[in-house]
Amino acid sequence: MSATAKPDYHFLPEERPLLPGAPFAPAHPWGRKLAYGAVGICVGIASTFGNALVNVNVANLSGPLGLYVAEASWLPAIYVAMNATANLSLIKARIQFGVFPVTNALLVIYAIVGLLQIPFPGFASAALVRAASGITAAGLLTLGIYYLLQVFPPKLRPLGLVCAICLPQLGTPLARLVPVDVLAMDGWRGLHLIEPSVAAWSSSDRAA
Repeated sequence: MSATAKPDYHFLPEERPLLPGAPFAPAHPWGRKLAYGAVGICVGIASTFGNALVNVNVANLSGPLGLYVAEASWLPAIYVAMNATANLSLIKARIQFGVFPVTNALLVIYAIVGLLQIPFPGFASAALVRAASGITAAGLLTLGIYYLLQVFPPKLRPLGLVCAICLPQLGTPLARLVPVDVLAMDGWRGLHLIEPSVAAWSSSDRAA
């Protein structure tokens, strides 16, 4: 799915990107399609998993942050606000630099900001992480869509789009399966370590 083609290969009209900055969609063998599908599923779920961990534990997080529950509820709101903004602001960046470089840069920023919660715990760092998470989720959602579109033939690509949009909804039920005791240990360090890990996992999946 590289944006650069081999010199001896000419892309057909239906294999060319639909939008500037989007990847090509050549005919892949089944093995490669399965790999694209697996990575697309992982990326789609990872796009919302970190924020879902916060959403399902807002009441428990408020105490360690020194906040009321109503004040801690601003954290999910910050995520939604930045995610909605990123969906518009990242369009030009993706056209200018491509989907993969932009997404990789967002993942690096997300991981760095996530690690800052460990030495500097508090509402300010938590809000910064939620903002970075919202922007990164927009990039990962787009990347997941492009990966899953590689799996389906042209006539069924709308099905791939529907699957890619639905996958992030699994973040919340999966987050509820993570024991609170694991997340809350040592001043919620478990949660603070999971978010950078999700960013690193998403980056390694994309590279694979």
